[in-house]
Amino acid sequence: MRDDKERTGLPVHLVGETELERAQVRQVLEAVAEPRIDVIEVALGSTEHPPSNPAAALVIIGANPALALDYLQHCSEHAERPLLVALQSGENASLMRQMLHSGADELLPLPLDPDEVALVFLKLQERRQARATGTKIGKIYSVAGLAGGVGMSTVSANLALAMRYELDRRVAIVDLDLQNGGVAMELHLAPEQTIVPLLECYQRLDSIKLEAALTKHSSGLYVLAAPKRIEDADLVSDLVVAAVLELMRQLFDAVIVDCGRRVNENAVAAWERSAEVLYIIDQSLWAARRMPRFAELFATLGLRNVSPRLVVNRFEPASGVKLNELADAAGAPVFATIPRDARTIERLQLHPEDLWQLAPSSRFAHAFEKLARNVEAPMDAAVQAPGLVARLMSVIGAWS
Repeated sequence: MRDDKERTGLPVHLVGETELERAQVRQVLEAVAEPRIDVIEVALGSTEHPPSNPAAALVIIGANPALALDYLQHCSEHAERPLLVALQSGENASLMRQMLHSGADELLPLPLDPDEVALVFLKLQERRQARATGTKIGKIYSVAGLAGGVGMSTVSANLALAMRYELDRRVAIVDLDLQNGGVAMELHLAPEQTIVPLLECYQRLDSIKLEAALTKHSSGLYVLAAPKRIEDADLVSDLVVAAVLELMRQLFDAVIVDCGRRVNENAVAAWERSAEVLYIIDQSLWAARRMPRFAELFATLGLRNVSPRLVVNRFEPASGVKLNELADAAGAPVFATIPRDARTIERLQLHPEDLWQLAPSSRFAHAFEKLARNVEAPMDAAVQAPGLVARLMSVIGAWS
């Protein structure tokens, strides 16, 4: 090991139970020419404290996975967390989920492929350079709800368009309402590609594979569409969603996720990466009264860095149900309202143009522009990376 003063590469902790495990991985790391890596070996379970502040930690999942998972969890809880890469032999899906839920940012199979290792560290180097130059990582905004028919796909599509037109952002939409596929219909798209091709390559996902699965809208935003066949919806897992969203936030300024009304691991994978979660209701007490259960789920899962925001769609000021009554029933203040505009909606259904092409000066368009500006407003808390989806299944029974 070189002296600390001589290190000029990325400082990396190599964490494993045995010297043999670490030696096999170290041999591959030392073969990586670019970027340069300085390896510091750490024995799992050791009482010695390794040098602090590594750029990354490669954690070998060995004979005792609990030790490695505890190490990942401990590292992920620090404010200055390193990039966490879990190394695993075989393809145990359950263990892979546990690694992600414990805080792993990347999963690599053993034996290591030098090219895959180099790609991970090149991405890390790009992130460090982006932070040093003030380049921002994109934000994820989830649109969700428990009541059907309240217009979640309409809100998702038009929020994305508002960010594109009004704020001039690079925007993408991910349609996680996998059985419905409403986003493509809202945008009058018939995508040739969907999320399905990414199911086989999510562990080695790169920008080329992702871009091949995207459909470009005439506005310039991109759509990752739901599967064409309803039966393919069940093939999309939270592992795929996590990999896709982590890469998309590097490629786009804003990623809008239409989560639909289903509460599952895919939705939680999006929520825990989100800067905002917009809970959509229409102007009914029946829809508003479901929100406390949704907020309770967030508390149960420990989603501390983001709270659902109440958005009232199809709002009419003259209606008998007032905003304060909706807020009281929902147990949350109203964050935004989208006016009911039946005439504009009808025109959008009959014509292929989007809202900003058909009615850019309408109250409907202005409401989405205001919503886009509000969700982009600076927030006090930063979004933490994954580590909570595993708790979903322990509470899902309360929602069935």
